[in-house]
Amino acid sequence: MYERHLPFKITKIFDEEINSHNFHAKFTYVQLKKISLSMDFKYQSLFDEFNIHDCPPAECVEINMEAYRWSHFPITHEWNFLPNLLYNKITNQGPPRQNTKSGLCSMANLSFFTSASVAKSKLDSYRLYLEAKHQKLVDRYTHICYGSIEQKDGVASEIKHDHFVFYEYINCNFAKKFRILEDQQ
Repeated sequence: MYERHLPFKITKIFDEEINSHNFHAKFTYVQLKKISLSMDFKYQSLFDEFNIHDCPPAECVEINMEAYRWSHFPITHEWNFLPNLLYNKITNQGPPRQNTKSGLCSMANLSFFTSASVAKSKLDSYRLYLEAKHQKLVDRYTHICYGSIEQKDGVASEIKHDHFVFYEYINCNFAKKFRILEDQQ
């Protein structure tokens, strides 16, 4: 099950009635206050280093759901659960391929899928259609893993085509929450 939790709370509800000689209307107003997501983000240093202050985007919300992603074996492998900006740095892939603020922000998160079958088909499709020079980057992923994401873990983008991105809070540890599902080699 997928739940979205909007970062707002109702602070005041009031009614207003307007009467005039030829007009009558009753309105109910709800005053909302944006809740500060009080958790710090695990990769805030990336946001600061690349000067991407609007990251994660405001439309990201806390969720509860099961999710799937490509991974390495074992689940505790140091390359699992790293945003692309760090993964590329650790694996010596050169400077970021994105240079806009939104592009850099899109590389400072984790990528997830809504089902194992979608994760597998996307990985298979990338392996088939990527240029040879990029093939080795995808071939490093050897498994599909799965686990539960909870509100306390961070914020997620909207799901599009069974895929979403996720920005972790500082205390999130997916290596303890996720399990290897199947080998993809």
